[in-house]
Amino acid sequence: MLTTESVAIEIARSAVGGIALALSVPLTTAIATILATPRGSTRRADA
Repeated sequence: MLTTESVAIEIARSAVGGIALALSVPLTTAIATILATPRGSTRRADA
C-alpha cells in the first residue's frame, strides 16, 4: 500500500543519492589534483 510518507521518503532518498553522485566527480577530481601535484615544485615557463 502506497502512502504519502513512503513516497516522500523515496523521493528524498533519490534526491540525496543524485546530489551525492553529482558531487562525487568534482570532489574526486580535486583530490586527485592535490595528490598528483608534486610537492615543492614551482612552475616556470621555459623561454
